[in-house]
Amino acid sequence: MKIREVIILPQVKDDLTEIIEFVTFNTSEENALRYADDLITEINQLSYLADAMAVLPSKTLALYHPLAQRMLTNNRKWSIIFHKTERYVFVHKIISSKIMIW
Repeated sequence: MKIREVIILPQVKDDLTEIIEFVTFNTSEENALRYADDLITEINQLSYLADAMAVLPSKTLALYHPLAQRMLTNNRKWSIIFHKTERYVFVHKIISSKIMIW
């Protein structure tokens, strides 16, 4: 199993901020922070799971990188968009799984 370093690009931090604001508005700040921590944990799992993700052609993924892939979160609500190189996994975006276009 190959282990790669996960690099979270700046726009992902903006996505996390928006998710935290949304969850805080609908529940509480405590729930929102716990939810964000869970998302970050899942993102970091790409360090060893990136090779297990299927490469699927997608118009949505192509918007972020020609070799982009996605990982569905455990709750299946979010798609984490990333691409991998020999040493790194670059995380480009977190989007709602409902807006994926194949």
